[in-house]
Amino acid sequence: MLALAEIVSIAILIIWSLSTTLERRLSVLSGRSRASIIIAAAGLIPIVAIFAFNSSFIGSYAILASVISGGFFTLGTLLYYKSLETEQVSNTAPTGLLQALPLIAFGVLALGEQISAFQICGAALMTFGVLLASTTRGSALNRKLLPAALANVSWAVYWIFASFAINLSGQFAAPILLSRIVSVTLALVVFGIFFRHHVLKLKRAGNTIALIAMFGITAGVLDGLGNALFAFATHINALHIASIFETPMLLLIALFGYLFYKERLTHLQKIGMAVAFAGALVIAIF
Repeated sequence: MLALAEIVSIAILIIWSLSTTLERRLSVLSGRSRASIIIAAAGLIPIVAIFAFNSSFIGSYAILASVISGGFFTLGTLLYYKSLETEQVSNTAPTGLLQALPLIAFGVLALGEQISAFQICGAALMTFGVLLASTTRGSALNRKLLPAALANVSWAVYWIFASFAINLSGQFAAPILLSRIVSVTLALVVFGIFFRHHVLKLKRAGNTIALIAMFGITAGVLDGLGNALFAFATHINALHIASIFETPMLLLIALFGYLFYKERLTHLQKIGMAVAFAGALVIAIF
């Protein structure tokens, strides 16, 4: 089981790093509301395929938890793409480590889990590192990354409710599928509201549409597959192992950001990424 957990965790690391990198381009091309719909809808493809081989009825409490998780997933997606519209993927990605903080608080306050002094120090290091990685070239905090930070808090709540649904139902495919369907529905509602109030700007036709379809479908399928694998890790009680392998994601995304978009980081941002990475490792290991 340990070998399986490690394989799944490495797959999550690579898949989510690629999807996050592609989502940067998608959010610039289409805007956050359109990107949310495309990612949520395309993400249904791998989840439905997995559901076809692992499906059964789930109870009412699991359904409720799945529906609530879908709402928080949509909120997080909209907020995250708001930052990706203008900011580099390489310094937006470190905010993902903030997911650990509400999850740790949930474990301690709601589940009665014990937290060590090392983990408290790790949380402090991680928070400080994310703040450094979120600075501008003038060493000031980049306020445009605040939506991304809030997005990761929302995604943490999403995983809390999704974990409830997975544990209550004894399976992982049906809860994640229901959550994703709710997310698509809510994203469409938000899109309709924005369109009605003329918040959305029309994009140029031609190659832009083809690029949106290419980046959107690819990123969405990868994102959905990553979510399904992370849910599977929760299902087999390997969430802590998946968390250990998730911490190098910001370094891989920084590499992809350089290869795809020629992004550059300041020395302070590089230090912040290293500090955040060290703090996340301390939390995961100790």
